[in-house]
Amino acid sequence: MALGPKRWRNLSKLYIASSPTLISLLAWRATSRNSGGDVAIAYPKGLSDQHEFVSIGTKEGARTVTGRVVGKGEIECVAIDSLNLGDCSFLKLDLESYGHRALVGATETVRRSKPWILIENKQTNLEKLLGGTKAEKFLKKVGYELVEKK
Repeated sequence: MALGPKRWRNLSKLYIASSPTLISLLAWRATSRNSGGDVAIAYPKGLSDQHEFVSIGTKEGARTVTGRVVGKGEIECVAIDSLNLGDCSFLKLDLESYGHRALVGATETVRRSKPWILIENKQTNLEKLLGGTKAEKFLKKVGYELVEKK
């Protein structure tokens, strides 16, 4: 079962989002308000395992508007742990190839709060042979079990 915005009401009254793109933050803020959130905090930054500045691009020839980190640049990224969130019940990370880095940057938050975590987990054939993605291996290491729809 997908966990959509209508189901968020029972999880928390505080919603926090982080995105380097204004349109993503505006869409998220509208969704969180329509879902019954008391407080919505938006951080116009990317997520990583450290404070850094990156650039986002797409693969040449790709038929997508989805970007991924392609090197150093002007977009500021921070670690989730640096946000001092307090208790956290749910993390949703859709960061393309940067999910593992964001999880490493949330190590203390994850250990302290034990939140439900929803990640995009597209495995390459090599990752399947080697036991999973970096994000999946990180989550298993800190005591999580992968639950996925096949």
